[in-house]
Amino acid sequence: MNSVETVAVRLLEHVHEGAAYDLRFEDPIAAINRHFDTVRIKALPNGSWANELCLTDGWYDAFTDTSGPWILFSAATSPRRARFTIVHELGHHLLQTSASSLLDDIDLLGDENGGAENAEERVCNYFAGLVLLSDEQLHEVIGDGLVLPEHVIELYRHGAASLEATAMRVANYMKNAGAVVIMRSETKISFCASSSFLDVPWWKRDSDVDPNGPLAASMRRPAHAAEETFRWGRAYARHMYCDVLPVKSDLAVAILCDSSSAGSPRPLTQDEPRWKEEISYCMHCTTGERTVGWCVICNGPFCRECERCGCMPIVDNPRCPRCRLRSPMRPGSSICRDCELG
Repeated sequence: MNSVETVAVRLLEHVHEGAAYDLRFEDPIAAINRHFDTVRIKALPNGSWANELCLTDGWYDAFTDTSGPWILFSAATSPRRARFTIVHELGHHLLQTSASSLLDDIDLLGDENGGAENAEERVCNYFAGLVLLSDEQLHEVIGDGLVLPEHVIELYRHGAASLEATAMRVANYMKNAGAVVIMRSETKISFCASSSFLDVPWWKRDSDVDPNGPLAASMRRPAHAAEETFRWGRAYARHMYCDVLPVKSDLAVAILCDSSSAGSPRPLTQDEPRWKEEISYCMHCTTGERTVGWCVICNGPFCRECERCGCMPIVDNPRCPRCRLRSPMRPGSSICRDCELG
């Protein structure tokens, strides 16, 4: 079955070993010119185009210049970030040329990734991570055990990837539910990369952290197997073990994981059942969201539209003579509630 990861691995097959080495350790502009003569590359004087999905400061332009495509990137970023941007945009170029057969797989991935364009961005992000930080490097540093913040810093200091790209690769290497969190302040996360085993939405940039948790003190003191809330204050929040490593006064790296790095961990606070957080639709009127109040009998909310809960028997509503829909009617009324209000 195709996934973002498997498509990115197949995309990497279009980069031979010598090119991958040069992209990782040599001047990336020279590497593009040496190994990929079907695309040109140019640094722009300033600008930042990164967002929550696309982590790069640049873009791939295949249409403006009729003589051939360009990789354009900002010269105002750090060398590591520029390298990641260049390799990411190279991924887009390969998908338009030698690896165009993968576009069908990306279209199929669009259903679960917010569209084909988003899926392609994720593939190119993962592809850039594969080029800049190999599986062999990850295994050499981390091995088969739990990931620790020290692993992330060691891979970053001895590798070519940016800290965010390193976090993404480490998160995908994790063998259990977890996440790599980068902190640049003690009130909000700077970046979060989740493992494929963590079946909840990602933690967006600039999200608040629990003021009483270890992330809120991440610049001042380390933490080992402390309890933290992933997605604190948001739906699908999850209690996890947290290890924190302060790196400098404005940077810390944390690992959140469902397994403790301590030998005898204390139990985590029980998470709320998933059905208490999910939005469900009313089985009676079919269009209303059950998001109001709470029924202690069926353990679920009431419908915002018809005010019924899950334990009430389904009523076979008569067809309204005005709107021709089977909608709830008040006792004694000849038309449905919607038509009365409309």
